[in-house]
Amino acid sequence: MSTSPSAIARLVSQEGDGPQSGAEAAVSDAIDIASLLLGVAVGALLGFLAAALVSAILRSILRRSAVGSMLLKRVRTPFYVALMMWGGLLGLEWMLQGADLSQWSNGALVSTSTHVLLILAIGAVTWIAYAAAWVFEDAARMRNRADQGRARRFETQAQVVRRLVQLIVVIIGIVAILSTFAAARQAMTTLLASAGLISVIAGLAAQQTLGNVFAGIQLAFTDAIRVGDVVVANDKGESGAIEEITLSYVVVRLWDERRLIIPSTYFTSTTFENWTRRAAAQLGTVEIHLDWAAPMALIRQKVESLLQATDLWDGRTWNVQMTGSDTSTVTVRILVSAKNSGSLWDLRCYLREHIIAWVVAEEPWARPATRIQPQAEVAVPVDT
Repeated sequence: MSTSPSAIARLVSQEGDGPQSGAEAAVSDAIDIASLLLGVAVGALLGFLAAALVSAILRSILRRSAVGSMLLKRVRTPFYVALMMWGGLLGLEWMLQGADLSQWSNGALVSTSTHVLLILAIGAVTWIAYAAAWVFEDAARMRNRADQGRARRFETQAQVVRRLVQLIVVIIGIVAILSTFAAARQAMTTLLASAGLISVIAGLAAQQTLGNVFAGIQLAFTDAIRVGDVVVANDKGESGAIEEITLSYVVVRLWDERRLIIPSTYFTSTTFENWTRRAAAQLGTVEIHLDWAAPMALIRQKVESLLQATDLWDGRTWNVQMTGSDTSTVTVRILVSAKNSGSLWDLRCYLREHIIAWVVAEEPWARPATRIQPQAEVAVPVDT
C-alpha cells in the first residue's frame, strides 16, 4: 500500500519535535497537491499513449473498410479524451491509496476534484457513443446511389436511427452522471418507488411529444416521405423539399430558402402531396388565351422548336391542345415534361415567355381582341 510524501513527513514530525508548525503544514499540503497532480498527469499521459496505440492498431485493421475507417475518424477525438480522463482518474486514485482525506486540510478540494474527473470520464465515454452513432448516416451516404429512391429511403432511416441512438446515449450518460451524486441516487430511488403514479402523470404530460417521436420513427420506416422528396404540406399550397426528419418534426425547405417546421404527426394524420414518391419526373402545363383565329399548326411548330432548344425538357412528352373557349378567346394548353419539379417550373416559365413574345412579334392578330360590331338600322315599311 503506497503512502503519500506528506504523510511520511507528518510521521517524522510527530516522532521528532511534536506537532507541525504552520509553515510545515503549508509545505505538507503543497507536497500533497503536487503529488496528486503528478499522479493525474502521469495517468493522463499513459491514457494518451494507450489511445494512440489502440488507434494505430484499429487503423491498420480497418484500413480496407470504408465504414470502419469513417467510424474510427468519428470517435478518434472523444476516444483520446476518454482514455486521458480515465487515466488521470486512476492515477489520482492510486496516489490516494491509504490516505485519510478527513485529516487533510485540502481533503474537500481533493474529493471534489476526484468527483469532477469521474464526471468528465463518464461524459467522454458518452461522447464516444454519441459520435459513433453518426456511422449510420455515413454508411447511407456511401451507399450505391444507382437507385435514387432506395438510397434516399436508406438515408432517411439512417438519419432517424442516428437521432434515436444519440437520444438514448445522452439519456444514459445523464443518468450515469447523476448517479455519482448521493442525493440524486436517493431521489431516483424515491422516484422508482412511486413509479406508478409518476408514469401516469408523465405519460399525460408528454403525450403529444411522444406522439411526434413515434410519428418520426413511423415516417422513416414506412417510406411515406424521404429526405429530398418534394411535398406540398400546408394550406397555402407551397411546395418544398424534405431537408431533415427528426424525432419530433420535419424540416421542409421552400423554394425561397425559407424553412417550414412541421410536427411529425402532421404527415401521419393529414393528407399531403408527395411529388417524388416514385420518381422525380413530372408533367406540367402552360395555358395561354388567344384569339379564335390562333394558328394551332404554327403554335405547335414553335413549341417544338423551343423545346429542342432547351435542356430543361427531358424529351419524354409534349403536346399542344385547344382545351377551352368562350365568346372571344380560346384556351391553348401546352403539356410538357421535365426531370424534376424545379426544372418543370423553369420550363413552364420559359415556354410562356417565349410563346407570348412570339405572338406579339410575329402573330399579333392572334392576340385576344374585343370586337364591337355596330348593329345596322333596318327600315321597316309601315303598312298604310
